[in-house]
Amino acid sequence: MIVLDVKFLIKEDCIAEAKAAMKVCAEATLKEEGCNEYRFATEFGAEDRVVLFEEWRSQGDLDLHFETPHLQHFRSQMADALVEPPSITRYLVSESGPL
Repeated sequence: MIVLDVKFLIKEDCIAEAKAAMKVCAEATLKEEGCNEYRFATEFGAEDRVVLFEEWRSQGDLDLHFETPHLQHFRSQMADALVEPPSITRYLVSESGPL
């Protein structure tokens, strides 16, 4: 399983448009084969800071996601909305389950 932790810092005047783009991207991505989770969330007290949690069945599924038209469109929409490039951390998970 592949888990991504993606952090976005959004320009204050672009927050509404960025969140609308995130909603569309999430809806499309959740329909993809191999996508277990795809959730955007704002940090408490900081509407301009958004975290994306992604969980993929395999690297192959994630690679296919990177090529989808909806992700390409999302990236183009976010290009001018971000203060800086997103921070992305990839985790390779060998096992998961309830605590």
